[in-house]
Amino acid sequence: MNPADPTPFSVVAPASVANLGPGFDCLAAAVGIHLRVDVQPGGDDVIVEGKGGFPRGRDNMIVQAAATLDRDLQPMRLSVTSEIPEGRGLGSSAAAVAAGLLIGSRGRELPLDHLVAAGSAIEGHGDNVAAALAGGIVVAGGNAPWRFDPRPSIQPVFLVPSTFLPTPRAREVLPERVPLRDAVRNIRGASLLMALLSGSCQPDPGLLLEATDDVLHQPYRAPLAPETAGLVARLRSGGVAAAVSGSGPSVVALVVEGTRGALEELTEGLDDGWRLLEPGWETLGARFIPYPDDAGGPARR
Repeated sequence: MNPADPTPFSVVAPASVANLGPGFDCLAAAVGIHLRVDVQPGGDDVIVEGKGGFPRGRDNMIVQAAATLDRDLQPMRLSVTSEIPEGRGLGSSAAAVAAGLLIGSRGRELPLDHLVAAGSAIEGHGDNVAAALAGGIVVAGGNAPWRFDPRPSIQPVFLVPSTFLPTPRAREVLPERVPLRDAVRNIRGASLLMALLSGSCQPDPGLLLEATDDVLHQPYRAPLAPETAGLVARLRSGGVAAAVSGSGPSVVALVVEGTRGALEELTEGLDDGWRLLEPGWETLGARFIPYPDDAGGPARR
C-alpha cells in the first residue's frame, strides 16, 4: 500500500487480557472481541466517527498511534466500531493503539518488535499491545515478544461489571518493592502457567488454580474494586482458576473440563451489573481486512 493511495481499507485489532494472575506486566493473551476501523482517505482533516465519547480528531488515541509511524498523516475519515468494553481490563486502549499503528504503517512491512516498541511508548507497558498486535499468548518485555498459540482445552471466560477502573489509578497503588518470597511465588506460578497454556503439561484443575495465584498486584488493588476481589476469592475457593483481568475490574476464569460447572454454580445469582463473556482465544493479531463489501458498507468478518 502507498500512504497516498486513496483506496479505502479496514483494520481490526483484538481485545486482550494481561497478567493472567501472576504474569504482571509481561504475560498477556488476545481474545476474540474486536475493535474495527474503516478508513476512507481524503477530506479536509482527520475525522473519527463512532459511538462513545472518544476524541473526534487528531487527539484520538488511534490517530496518535498512527502519527507515531506517519508524521505526515494525511486527511482521512476513520469509522470506529468496537465490541471491547472500555475501562474494564480487556485492553481497549491497546487495541486502539494496535489499529492505529497499522494505519500509520501503510505501505511498509515493519517488524513486530518495532510495532510493539512504538505501542509500548504510548501505553507505558507492552503486554496488552504485544498481544493485540501478535495474537495468541505473548511474553512481553525485552527486545521482542515471545508468542505461542494457547492450548484449546483451556478457555477464558470473563465476568465484566458495569463499573470501570482507570488503569493509571490501579497502577498508583502498587508498591515500589515487594518481599522476596512474593516474587518467588509469582515466578513459580507464571512458569507453571506457561507450561499449562502452551501444552507442556496436562491442564489439571488443581495445577491451573495454583498457576494463576498472584501476590504482586491483586492484593494491593483489591480495595479499589472490592466486588472484583470478592468474586475472584469466591471462584478460587470453589476450585476455579480466576484472576483479575488486567488491572480490573473484570474477572477472567481459565476454564477446563471439570470446572465449568463450578463456574456456573458460583456465578449464579450475580446481580445484573455483571455479564459473562466467552470470546475464546484470538490467534490472529491486528490485521488489514477487506473493505468495503458489495453493498457499500464495511466487509463482514
